[in-house]
Amino acid sequence: MRKPTIKIGLIGEDSNDTDAIIHLMKQKYDVGYRYRTLSLYKKGTQIFNESAAKSFNFEIKKDPPHYVIVVADADAIITETDKIRNKKVLYERLAKWLDCKSLLLLNIYELEALIFADIDTFNSHYNVSVKGDRDVMYINEPKEELMRKTSKTKKKYSESHCPDLFTSLRIETVSKNCSYFKIFLDEFSAALI
Repeated sequence: MRKPTIKIGLIGEDSNDTDAIIHLMKQKYDVGYRYRTLSLYKKGTQIFNESAAKSFNFEIKKDPPHYVIVVADADAIITETDKIRNKKVLYERLAKWLDCKSLLLLNIYELEALIFADIDTFNSHYNVSVKGDRDVMYINEPKEELMRKTSKTKKKYSESHCPDLFTSLRIETVSKNCSYFKIFLDEFSAALI
C-alpha cells in the first residue's frame, strides 16, 4: 500500500527563502512530500498580520497542507534575545490565525547563516575561501559578509542565488553545524509521527 503524500506549505518573508528551504528539505524529505509556497506576494513583516493570515488561509483551504513552515529571519545574533523573542511573538500570533498546524524556522541572523553551516560548499561554488569553524548563531549580517567575500570575484554572491545554492548545501552538514536548524529538523520529524 502506497504511503500518502505529506503536503507542506511554506510562508516566508521572501520567496527566495522558501524556495531555498524547499531545496534543502528535499534532500531528506522528498519522496512522499509535496511543497508549496503560500502567498508569494506577501513580503517581510507583512506575513505576520491578520490580513496576510486570511490570504494564507484562503490558499490553505483550497489545498490543505498537513503543516505550514514559517521561514523568518531574527535579524539578530543568538545573544540578542529581545529581538528573537519579538519575532517568536509575531510567529505565535500568526500561528493562532492559521487554519493549519505550523512550525517556525527562525533563522539566526538571516537565511545565509545556513550557508555558513556548510561553508565548504559555498567556497567551492564561488571559488573563495571564507573562514569556517564558527558558530553560525554569532555571525552578524551573514548575507553582507558573503557579498563582501565575493565582491572581487568573477561570480558575486546575491541573495537571489539562494534557491540554486541550497540544492548543493548538504542538509546533514547544515544540521550538524547549526543548532537552530537541527532543532527545527527534530521538531519537523517529530510532527510527522
